Amino acid sequence: MNTIHTQTDVMDVISGLADCVTEVEANELTSDVVQMLGAQWFVYTTMLPPEYNKVDESFRFFIGCSPELCEIYNNRMWMMNDPFFEYARTSSAPLVGSKIQARTAGQQELMRVSAQHGFRSGLVVPTHTSMDASKRMGLLYIGSELPAEIGEPLLMLKRVQFGALGMELLLW
Repeated sequence: MNTIHTQTDVMDVISGLADCVTEVEANELTSDVVQMLGAQWFVYTTMLPPEYNKVDESFRFFIGCSPELCEIYNNRMWMMNDPFFEYARTSSAPLVGSKIQARTAGQQELMRVSAQHGFRSGLVVPTHTSMDASKRMGLLYIGSELPAEIGEPLLMLKRVQFGALGMELLLW
């Protein structure tokens, strides 16, 4: 199969997000794209701080992973200490998950539990609408059940497509 043709098809599917009417449609399309690109799991989160939202900080999630992982994440309030969010607040380049340092016991636990739920290798894709991530920020985390040494190089090869997917989700 022609690689360029396959990439064009994926990009066409990604651009179809603009036509999704409901979050369910957008989530299903995102899941399809993630699988087309060779991964199994994803979580996408957008954050809008209170000064831009006129209420408490708000989050929107698109989830394509184990509901149990999401429940654990929320119950342990890992959002407050998530090393991937820390990276995304100050960076815009996609980075494999193993390159992000877990500095606290809570962050190490987050990484361990995520790996148990299918995120053995991952790609962190920050998305922003301005140079200041504090205004509006998104984070697409792609997961693969492959070990990091195998899965992460494969995910990194698709970083442009995953970046396009993340930006489309942010704009949606």
